[in-house]
Amino acid sequence: MRKRFLLTGLAAMSLLVSAGCGGSSPTATAPLTAVQAPVDQVPAGTTTELFTSNVIYRIDPNIVVSMPDMNADIEVFDQNKPYVPQDVEDYMIQVHTCHLGIDQNSMSALLNNYVFNFAGCPISNLSVTCQNGTIDIKATLTKLGIPIPTELEGTLEPNGQGQIVFHPDTIKSAGIPVKGLMDLIGMDVANLINSAPDRGVEIQGDDMIMYVDRMLPPPEIRGKVMGVTVTPGEIVMDFDDGVHRPLPPLPTPAKNFMLMWGGNILINNTLNLDAKFEMIDETPDDPMYYYMPVYRQALQAGFSVDRADGATVVYLPDVTGTAAPSNIFTPQLPIE
Repeated sequence: MRKRFLLTGLAAMSLLVSAGCGGSSPTATAPLTAVQAPVDQVPAGTTTELFTSNVIYRIDPNIVVSMPDMNADIEVFDQNKPYVPQDVEDYMIQVHTCHLGIDQNSMSALLNNYVFNFAGCPISNLSVTCQNGTIDIKATLTKLGIPIPTELEGTLEPNGQGQIVFHPDTIKSAGIPVKGLMDLIGMDVANLINSAPDRGVEIQGDDMIMYVDRMLPPPEIRGKVMGVTVTPGEIVMDFDDGVHRPLPPLPTPAKNFMLMWGGNILINNTLNLDAKFEMIDETPDDPMYYYMPVYRQALQAGFSVDRADGATVVYLPDVTGTAAPSNIFTPQLPIE
């Protein structure tokens, strides 16, 4: 066991020396591949305005984000189809303004399961730790078939164009300090990462550019991150594309809600034209917990009211995991 460890350590050190960890930059044999942005579909269907307040949104079984407020548009690609929530490939969400928080565990899952999860990717086993103003990323970097423990610590800053820049100030590979990101990963790895632009990460020199709106799984998200704050355990991103508009009048006043306003919406085989569809948290003392893949089960566990003014108000139980509560909620009548 000791002999194997020494051989692995020597091999890792030889890789580090060849990568330039001794202070000299490696000789570039080819220019860094420029990222070609994915071709975006152009929505041709109806648009539904989306507003949220005090919502904890589960993206998948391992990723949860907080949305204390969001102002967005749901835009359907096909002009002949309504918005159907579960058909996530058929629409996009244009985020105008939003404070979006993601905890370090969810960020780790996002990087592992989506961003760096493609064929041939040499980066794996990522773990993110958020401090005051900095993040620490531990990962495994495989070079020449040898897995090397790697650690990067640095800052997240918006670049003013809608992306976030991760600049590692401290880099260690197999416990040995490395001068810069390119010295660590090399040109071939950087070009491989840049060849998958839909994953949301681009290498520019010693910086990692994060296109947050490309990093998330479907539905497609478009938006600009213009501010970012790192606190212990969490990253908070401020989306703002310059479109600011007031909240429409709520059909029913509520603290925690999701409001869909306008457009055509198909919910449980009921078509809402020029929709006014409000989802309200049954337990407003804490945030509204929502997981879209089980929204039909959540509807069954809650109840809905079709109002005389054409609005539909749905009272939903919290979905704190990946399964909706099985109990049927009985409302206290009368309901306004």
